[in-house]
This record gives sequence, structure tokens and C-alpha cells, in this order.
Amino acid sequence: MKRILLACVLVAFATNVSADDTTDLIKKAVEAHGGEVALKKAKAGEFAMTGDMSVLGANLKYKAAVAYMFPDKYTMTIDTELMGMKLVIAQVVNGDKMKSSLNGMSQKLGDAEKAELKSALSTQEMTFVYPLLDAKRFTVKPEKDTKVGDDEAWGISVTPKDGKEVKLYYDKKTNLLVKMARKGMPPGGGGEVDEVTVFSDYKKVDGVQTPMAMKVTHDGEKFMTGKVSDARKGTRKAYMPEDGGMTDVPVYDRYKLAPGARFTGPAIIEERESTTVIGPRAEITVDPEGNLVVEVQEPHAR
Repeated sequence: MKRILLACVLVAFATNVSADDTTDLIKKAVEAHGGEVALKKAKAGEFAMTGDMSVLGANLKYKAAVAYMFPDKYTMTIDTELMGMKLVIAQVVNGDKMKSSLNGMSQKLGDAEKAELKSALSTQEMTFVYPLLDAKRFTVKPEKDTKVGDDEAWGISVTPKDGKEVKLYYDKKTNLLVKMARKGMPPGGGGEVDEVTVFSDYKKVDGVQTPMAMKVTHDGEKFMTGKVSDARKGTRKAYMPEDGGMTDVPVYDRYKLAPGARFTGPAIIEERESTTVIGPRAEITVDPEGNLVVEVQEPHAR
């Protein structure tokens, strides 16, 4: 989910931080973000985002819809416009299978582009914090402290198995993730850039502290800003016979569901004229025109 701008200043370097100290810091960050139980429940989800991005010298407004299931499934659809032409960019990662399209036309992905998509997915998983405690998947080392804006932050260097190093920085007071730095690839290729993302405006969503805004820079220059569209309004008790009775059902604001958004039932979708109730054996997608497309799975035979 994400690229961003920052203002940061390096300060002291902790020369005697041990592996145990780093593990303790990560555990504090896990609790600050909602705890391991809540974070594991959120390993699959979706969100919509709006903002602007700089591509080939042009500043473009965009809407994006992202759906994910860690560790290896991810889809993103970006709607934007360039010189009066509507552009719909879609990317899909399903394990080792990856594809990209522009206005519905398949785009060939080279090895570098595939590696970038895989790296981006791994990086997003890192933001859930608790996977960093798995020493078989990630090598974690202490990093230099820094300042993000006016606030002090502690840092770690994370290298996934067969992946690139990513530096993560957490606010010293709240232990929330506020900055991420890695080597990335800009749209259209052109070699690696220093990509820095800053997260802000945290809000608790389903028990997980979630950044609602971000800024990204490439080599110190503005690349992208984004704000998460908060389509989910909360939960409500509803009768779902498939689940055996009354159950907590997520409630969505129909007007905040962006094209490309995808999520599973049960769900209650509210708008001024009507309310749509969707059962648990369904997948909901918002098409490019904003229509709700509901696919209902057949019940398992007993």
C-alpha cells in the first residue's frame, strides 16, 4: 500500500544495541500497533486511497484500490488521467504469478519489474510488525536513530530471505511505524531510486493502529502522496443464517468505496437510497463505473 515524503535528520547511533534489545523493541511495536492477535486477523484486507503522484514530470491525481492476503497475494488498481486520457493501471501478484495491465491490455513484465512487485509485497508485510519476529524469514539489525519531523525515532534494518534491505523507523513515544526507506524502482524503469515513505494520521481500524496518510519521495523528490479512504464505518449485529445466527458484520459507506475495491462478506453497505446486505459466502468488487459486483460461492455439500 504505499510511497511517501519525509523530513528526517540523523542523530545518535546506538553502538551497543543487542539482538535481545532489538527483539524487545519489535515486541513493543507489535503491541503499539494492536497486538499480534489483531494484526494476524488483519493479514488479509482491502483499502482505497486517493492522492497525487509525479510521473514523467506530470503531476497526476489518482484513486487506488488495494486488496492483499499476506504473504503472497496482492492486487492494486490505479485510476488516473493524463492529458485528458483516462488510465487504469492494474497489478496482480499471486505467489510467483504476476501480471500488469494498462486499460485492460496486458503489459509484459521483465525480471526487474517482477522482482520489484515481489519486494513491494514483502515490504508491506513488514508494516504488520509481528512477521519481523520470525528469524527464519527476516534478518533484523539495529539502525541509527533519526528524527521524523520533530519526533525522535528508533530504527531497524530488515532483510527478508532472498530480498532487499528495508529500514524501518518507529516513533520513540508511541512505537508506531513512521518512516520506511528502501531501494525502489520508479514507474517506467530507469534504475533504482532511494525511496522514502513517511506514515502519519494513525487511526484504530478493527483493533489495529493504521496510518491514514503517507508521503513518498524518490531520491529526495516528491513522488506520491496518499490518504486512505475510510469506507468502513464500524460493525453491526445482523442475522446471518450461514453463520448460525446473529453476528458482527462490517458496515461500509457506499460512497467511499473506490473502483477496484474488493472485499468478502458478510457486509452491510449503506447509502442514502438503500442498504445492501451481503452474506458470508460472497466476494464484493467495485467495478470501474462504481457498480457493486457480488459473486456468491456455492455452499459446500454436507
